[in-house]
Amino acid sequence: MQLGWALGPKGAEPCVKEYLVKPSGFMVAAKATEKHGISHQTAATEGLPLAKVLGMFMEDVATLQRQGGRLVCHHMERSNLI
Repeated sequence: MQLGWALGPKGAEPCVKEYLVKPSGFMVAAKATEKHGISHQTAATEGLPLAKVLGMFMEDVATLQRQGGRLVCHHMERSNLI
């Protein structure tokens, strides 16, 4: 699993943040690895705990709210149903 977001004022180059999530209670499926190139082993060794990634995301959302910005979300229907 991966979570990413971009922040920045309109018209400026955004600050892009992207994190792998360490698998906890699930396995990265072979089909997902084929599509995205992220294996279970890679996610397990390079990923961060979900709570940490969500905490960083929520900090940025709170900052955005204080600054009067907008939050736009995108979800690719579970990566085309992998």
